Amino acid sequence: MARPSIRLRYRDALEAVIRDVVRGGDAPAKSWVRSWGSDRAVPEVDLDAFVEWAMAAILSLNEATAMRARLRPSEYAVWRARFAGAASSRSSAG
Repeated sequence: MARPSIRLRYRDALEAVIRDVVRGGDAPAKSWVRSWGSDRAVPEVDLDAFVEWAMAAILSLNEATAMRARLRPSEYAVWRARFAGAASSRSSAG
């Protein structure tokens, strides 16, 4: 029997990491997500897939998926405005 997908096995952890990134007001970083997962007992065998899935979910976050992760619309809006500003600053500085 095939192992359940990362999304199913770590659904609660994936929602929690999204909440922590947004509420922390930070742009997503793979190293931070990896440390977060490791600290919360995501096994090493699943850690790379967890990080990839979490980063994809964070980078594609919208109002509907933010609500699914139990974020208030205002929390998402503040984070999105900060993150969008930081991303455009980095791209214009390059």
